[in-house]
Amino acid sequence: MCTALQVTQVWISSRGRSGTSSLAFYNRGSVPQDPSRTINFDCDVTDFAKVAPRRPAG
Repeated sequence: MCTALQVTQVWISSRGRSGTSSLAFYNRGSVPQDPSRTINFDCDVTDFAKVAPRRPAG
């Protein structure tokens, strides 16, 4: 089984929106043998991104 989650955060200050950041979580699970009740999980956090809003010129 495999699942993923994309998270986007909006950062706000007293002057308004100050930017966004995002990342992705990936989780993979596997059962090593058919009659086994053991589940192995492998997790990754990737795709880090940060975007600052454009400041008006002047």
